[in-house]
Amino acid sequence: MIRKRLSTQKSRSGVYKASKYFHKDDGCVLFESNIYTPMNSSKRQIANAIATSIENDVAVRTKGRKQSVRSQHDMVSFHTNDNVTPEQAKQIVKELYEQTHNLSNRKYSLGVHIDTDEVHVHIVWAIKDFDGKCYNVSNDYRKIERQCEYLEKKHHLIAPQNRISRYIDRLEKHPD
Repeated sequence: MIRKRLSTQKSRSGVYKASKYFHKDDGCVLFESNIYTPMNSSKRQIANAIATSIENDVAVRTKGRKQSVRSQHDMVSFHTNDNVTPEQAKQIVKELYEQTHNLSNRKYSLGVHIDTDEVHVHIVWAIKDFDGKCYNVSNDYRKIERQCEYLEKKHHLIAPQNRISRYIDRLEKHPD
């Protein structure tokens, strides 16, 4: 399982474009969001609802500096031989982001894609959570990669050979 940060969105149109991309017709087989979208909406209307909802949260600011980043677009891909179903992939990614980003306390939308050899999940999540706090964890890749390793063992997934956090941990334990 590999997690990649694809982009950060600094405007409403950026959030709209990212949401529209991962919810595209070819490839997206499963979609989930905790942002209200009317039933029988088009993909464009859903992307617009996601962008508007995240932008409205940014506009409500009680104190502190201006928030420049609205959301982040990440992707988690699974090995070709993992044989995960789209539903399993969605659940694993939600578990990953719940443990690392407190997903149940922030707005998010995700789409499971099967348009390549690997099943992969695109996720757009709001930087600001429901409590008004911004996600600000420096070097969060270590925490995320450790959680990826835990989930790979738990779900019997194939782990990548060159995980960065393993090398950094070894260097810290044995600096020479």
